[in-house]
Amino acid sequence: MKKWILRILKVLGVFIALYLVVAIVAPSSYKVEKEVSINADSEVVFDMISKFENWEDWSVWKEKDSTVVFTVDGEDGTVGCVQSWVGDPKLSGKGNITVTDIVQNEKFAYDLKMIDYGMESKGFLSIVENENDLTVKWQDSGDFPFMMRPIMMFMDIENKVGDDLQKGLANLDSVAQIKQHDVDANRYKLVEMQVDEMQFFGRRKELKLEDVDSAFIAKSFSIIIGQMMESGAEFAGMPGNLNFNYSPGDEKVDVMPVVPVDDASKLIMVGKNRVEAKVIPAGLAVVIDFYGEYEDMELAHRQAAIYLEDNNLNASMSLEQFVSDPTEVESMDECLTKIYYFLE
Repeated sequence: MKKWILRILKVLGVFIALYLVVAIVAPSSYKVEKEVSINADSEVVFDMISKFENWEDWSVWKEKDSTVVFTVDGEDGTVGCVQSWVGDPKLSGKGNITVTDIVQNEKFAYDLKMIDYGMESKGFLSIVENENDLTVKWQDSGDFPFMMRPIMMFMDIENKVGDDLQKGLANLDSVAQIKQHDVDANRYKLVEMQVDEMQFFGRRKELKLEDVDSAFIAKSFSIIIGQMMESGAEFAGMPGNLNFNYSPGDEKVDVMPVVPVDDASKLIMVGKNRVEAKVIPAGLAVVIDFYGEYEDMELAHRQAAIYLEDNNLNASMSLEQFVSDPTEVESMDECLTKIYYFLE
C-alpha cells in the first residue's frame, strides 16, 4: 500500500513540476486591440462610451447573458464610477469595472475585475477624428495569475476577448448611426414655405469642395458686379451661393456665386469669365436660418438632406444667401445665412 501511495505521490510530483514549468514558460499576459471607423460626431460616440447607462445599447455582454444585472455606484460618466454585475456563473459571473481616466471626446479608460475567474485587466476606448469619419479603438490587456497560465494556453483568451471587442465596436457603429441621425435631424429649425421668384447674375463652376473658399467667392462677386455695371442691372438683395445637385459629403460641388438683380434679362455676356442669368420661379422651398461660421454650414445641409429623404421630397438646387454682413457683427454666432432648398 505504501508503495502505491509513493508511486502516486511521485506521479503527482512530476505532474506538478511539469505544470510549474509550463506556468513559467507560458504567456503571462495578453493584449487585444480592435478598431472600427464610424461616421458620426465625436460627441455622439463619446457619450455612448463614457456612460455605463449607454453601454447596454451596444456592448455584447447583455446579448450573451440575458440574466446579467448591472448596478452603478458613483456619478456615471466620471472618474471613479464603478459598474458591477452579477450574472450566470457560466457566462458572466460576478465582476466590476472602474473608470480610471476620461478625456472629453477622446478617451475612456477603465480597470476590470472578473471576480469569479480571479482575473483583472485594464482597457480603454479612444476616439481619433479623421477628415471624414472617426477611428474608434478598443484595447484590453491583463496579466494571467501564475497558476492559471497553463490553462489559459488552451482557452485562446486573445481571440475570445478580441471577438467581444470587435462585435461591441460593430454594435457601437450601428447605434451611433441612429443617434447621429437624431442629432442631425433636430439641430436647426426647418420650415416649408412659399418663396417669390428670384433673379440672379451668377458665375458657375464645378470645383473640389476645398477650393470653394473666400478667394474664389470674392473673385466671382467682383466679376459679377462688373457685369452688372455693364448691363445696367441693379442690386435686388444680398449675395449668396447656388449649389446644384449637392449632397453632404460630396468631394466636388457644382456651385454658382450669385447676386440678386432687378431684371436678369438685362445681362450682357462677354469674355471667358462670362456671367450667367439665373431665374428661380416662385414655389415651395425648405428654409433654414443658419447662424455661425461658413464651414459649419455642412451640418445644416446634412439636416436638410435628412428632412428631404424622410419626407420623400426632391430638391436639385439650394441657395445660401448671406443676410448678415460678417464685418458688422460682434460674433459669427450672430451672422445669419438663409438656406433654401427649392422643391421640385
